[in-house]
Amino acid sequence: MERKNGTLPDGWEYRLPTEAQWEYACRAGSTTAYHFGNSDSQLGQYAWFGDNARDVNQKYVHEVATKRANPWGFFDMHGNAWELTGDMYADYPTDSVVDPWLKTGGSFPWTVAAASAPHRRTAAQPRRDSRSPDSRDYDLGFRVACVQITSLSPDLAELDEPGEIWTSPNGFTMAYVPPGEFMMGSNESEIGGRPSDPRWDEVVELVIDLTDSKKIPKQR
Repeated sequence: MERKNGTLPDGWEYRLPTEAQWEYACRAGSTTAYHFGNSDSQLGQYAWFGDNARDVNQKYVHEVATKRANPWGFFDMHGNAWELTGDMYADYPTDSVVDPWLKTGGSFPWTVAAASAPHRRTAAQPRRDSRSPDSRDYDLGFRVACVQITSLSPDLAELDEPGEIWTSPNGFTMAYVPPGEFMMGSNESEIGGRPSDPRWDEVVELVIDLTDSKKIPKQR
């Protein structure tokens, strides 16, 4: 629609964020178990999770933005729901990579990311699992990224600081995510959940460099 009426310039597209883009926005520049630190004492201010939702018979996804946002303006990055990403599910790369996006060759059609699933007692970042394209569940959702796909694309807006707000022509409220480099994956201090299932608790860290999109607004 926006492409047809000329409000979305050539070189831009709406799509699911990649797994790397999702985790980068979730971490919001942090290197700790939560974007607010390593202690879970503040978790209830930012997330719906086991203690304040499922364990008190609220086994459903709660309304978005009823908890505090992370430093880049994103709500519900901890807890509440699993979120689809644009990658196929596969093991992490063994070396550092630039702009990873696994479209083929994975062991499962979709990777879902969350920090973490709503039934967990601690919603530390990040967690990942796999789902089929036709999955339907009460705790599965997605958010939209507006991504610059060519370096010659015009800027959508003058955005410089992480979390700056841009409202798309179709009314999406988007938060700006700058390009950058970060450590993707979990370290041992963040491990939890079900150790019998390695998909949930992979001890892997690698450097991800996100350069393909000078502007990556994502739906809040």
